[in-house]
Parts: sequence; structure tokens; C-alpha cells
Amino acid sequence: MDQTMLLNRERFLKTEFGAALEELIREWDSALETREDENGVRHILLDGSRRNIRERCLAQWEVYQLAMKQFYGIEFHFTRTDEYFGVCTEDGQDWLLKVDRNLALQRMPAMECGTDISDIVEYCCRRYSI
Repeated sequence: MDQTMLLNRERFLKTEFGAALEELIREWDSALETREDENGVRHILLDGSRRNIRERCLAQWEVYQLAMKQFYGIEFHFTRTDEYFGVCTEDGQDWLLKVDRNLALQRMPAMECGTDISDIVEYCCRRYSI
């Protein structure tokens, strides 16, 4: 008999497990930041601290992924584009977490972040511990 639980997305994300997963996904996405070269090709930044964060996030993600498969019977995947990032099923039809990059920037508290790019970078570094 299958003993998987039903997944209520909103309730799940409010649990300690779900909140930690969301924090991990945001941190991982941030560690995968890219820069455009002179030819317009995007490259992942390869500095040592980001590489360590990426490796740690991947290892933690694999544990979350196994747990979600075990408890809910759903295989989720981490995905990211220029417009969004998050956690979804392989076909991209069902999302556990989807963060729109434009909305995420708009939601930064005005009192903590000015309009200068250095203020935005500083805010993001504090918020996501990078």
C-alpha cells in the first residue's frame, strides 16, 4: 500500500521544512549568478566562495528532492531562467515554488534598499547571506 501524503503547497511552504527549502533555493539561485561577456554570452561566476555555496546547495537539494519523492511521491526539479527560478515537476506543469525575478526585486523593502545598484547588491547579500 502506498503511504505517500498529499501535498498542500501553501501549507507545506509554511512548515519549517518548506521554509528551509525555499531559503535554499533562493541561495542556490543567487550563487548561480551570471555575467555577460563582451560577446553577449552569459557565464557563471566561478569564484571560490560561490563554488562552495553551489556545491553545498546541490548536496542539500538532493536530500530535499529524495524526501519529497519519499513523502509525497513527487519528483521535483530545480529550474532557473532569466525570468524566474524555482522548484517544479520535470514537465514544468506543477510548481512547488516559482519566483519571478522582477517581482522579487519589486518586493524589496524601500527602507532597506535604495535605488542605487550598490544598495540593491548590499541588500541581497544581507538577505541571502552571500
